[in-house]
Amino acid sequence: MLKSVALKQSILRRVAIVGSIALLAACATVEDSTPDEEIMQVKDNVYELLDVDRRGIFGSESSLIAAVVNQANDFAASKGKVASPLAARIHRVGILGDWGWFYYKFALVNKGTPESQRNMTDITIERDARLARDFFVNRHKVETVSPYEELLKLDELRKRGVITEAEFNAQKAKLLGAK
Repeated sequence: MLKSVALKQSILRRVAIVGSIALLAACATVEDSTPDEEIMQVKDNVYELLDVDRRGIFGSESSLIAAVVNQANDFAASKGKVASPLAARIHRVGILGDWGWFYYKFALVNKGTPESQRNMTDITIERDARLARDFFVNRHKVETVSPYEELLKLDELRKRGVITEAEFNAQKAKLLGAK
């Protein structure tokens, strides 16, 4: 009987050790497709920033949001502008290496303009249940329109009288020059 109890305890200890090692290994592996990113320009004056919080259950949404927004504001100030929020998404920490993250899209605007008065309370922070790696991989997929397709659209607008011949030719030259 005593031998059987000792054997069970030994097995339980081994299972606990193996389980702990597996859990630590899973938490330590963050895929390369989910790196912390710097501020990226996505359009003329539109930028985005995404930060991953690897503090797990010890992190907080409010500190993550504050850090990202402060980084965007500092960036805008360095350009003599103001960061005007456009969109935001947050993902709470999951399990086994599914870290929490906050995505922030903002425009650089001039001080004193109506857009410069926007703040985080003016937008809805969307809650996102996707794994961080899925968001990172799919975030920058952009549908591209070929110059030929764009010319067809412009030609249709010209034929309907929406744009003039001169406007059509100017846009055509711009498209063909960009190619």
